[in-house]
Amino acid sequence: MELVNISVKRKPTEEESEPSIDNAEKKNSDTSVDWMDNVIINKPKQKTIEKPISSLQESHNESRWINNLPNWVDRPWMFITPKLENQVSSWIDSWTGLVIDYCQLFQLHIVNTLELMDIYPFSNKKANKKLTSNQIQSLFEEMEKKGIVKWLGNEKILARVYYKSIEQWSSIIIDYLMDTGLAAEVLTFHELSNQNQEWSTLPRQDFIEIFELLVSRGRAKWIGKSKDTITIEL
Repeated sequence: MELVNISVKRKPTEEESEPSIDNAEKKNSDTSVDWMDNVIINKPKQKTIEKPISSLQESHNESRWINNLPNWVDRPWMFITPKLENQVSSWIDSWTGLVIDYCQLFQLHIVNTLELMDIYPFSNKKANKKLTSNQIQSLFEEMEKKGIVKWLGNEKILARVYYKSIEQWSSIIIDYLMDTGLAAEVLTFHELSNQNQEWSTLPRQDFIEIFELLVSRGRAKWIGKSKDTITIEL
């Protein structure tokens, strides 16, 4: 069935929200610049974003990512999985926290775990260390246990990372639609993906889950059986 394209009369105000990096320590100001030229930041082939971040914004994000990383990313021992049980949990929390921060800053919802191995600081030329594929796999499996990650396929290479839950996204989207007046319009997923918001790049299946949640709570209603057009219940 074709998408129902309804023109939106009122354009929302463009807001540039910069996701914060939680629990990050700024690196020492004497960090040398020469090694940064060899740092791989963010070039994932599997980045399913219809409207990519602008090159200016991406450059700004890259600088923020490097400058706000904790000092321990340059410690060689952090690339070795601890043997003592009481240290393993802290090690996992440290690395998985960085994965979540990375996804949030660059608005990545789907991550290729093989490519993540080549991205700083998971691959660190300054420390001459990198996390192995087994270590990356273990980190994502731990996040899966906590409901933060969902594997896309039995190969366990691509992973959906929920740096915000479906519940959180539903609240953010409904607030945006109410604040901008778009809640009074009939909207397709295509129109929602062109709002230039952090959630605009969510996978289609996430939009379906979000609005299924809103429908179940009486906050939205599907238009038609194809589940690609919704209206908000005011």
